[in-house]
Amino acid sequence: MMGPVFEKLAQDDFGYSPTFLSVVADTTQELSLLAKNLGIQSVPAFLVYKDSALVNTVVGAFPLATLKSKLDL
Repeated sequence: MMGPVFEKLAQDDFGYSPTFLSVVADTTQELSLLAKNLGIQSVPAFLVYKDSALVNTVVGAFPLATLKSKLDL
């Protein structure tokens, strides 16, 4: 669902090189533990880190322009 949006976002020129990661778990138990550890209650969830610190969290599926606005890009 959000794959094409992230493909377009990754092609944008930010003046730096952002890294986009997709997390996949092998089991429901692993996924549940990961979500709990990251504080994720709904999906899709986008966690933005800068210099190893969480700086923004966006929950939900959005068109590219809306996602960029919510992520302050």
